Amino acid sequence: MPAHSPALAPAQQPDATQIADVIPRFTHLEGPLLPILHGMQEDFGFVPQTAIQAALSKLGTTWHGTTANGSVTIEPVYCLGLCASGPAAMVDDRLHAQLDAGKIETLLGEVM
Repeated sequence: MPAHSPALAPAQQPDATQIADVIPRFTHLEGPLLPILHGMQEDFGFVPQTAIQAALSKLGTTWHGTTANGSVTIEPVYCLGLCASGPAAMVDDRLHAQLDAGKIETLLGEVM
């Protein structure tokens, strides 16, 4: 991502309106969760917990929730053991490292 000065300092929590303003910029994309979170990071300098919940809600799922077509379940994890190669994800019991939006789109395309 390009260098960007966040609109808010990390000590300031964005309100629901500020969070809601970010989400529609990315919902037209296939697999918009990661771009939404990147937008939050860019605008606020961090991803607030309330933003994660708002994004999941807008996408029609929750933590531990499954997409309407049943092909993807969102689960938070504490550690995949890939800190040096993050961001990382596990898909169908296989680890994937050094993920970016394109790689995540490819992974989702394979499972959906």
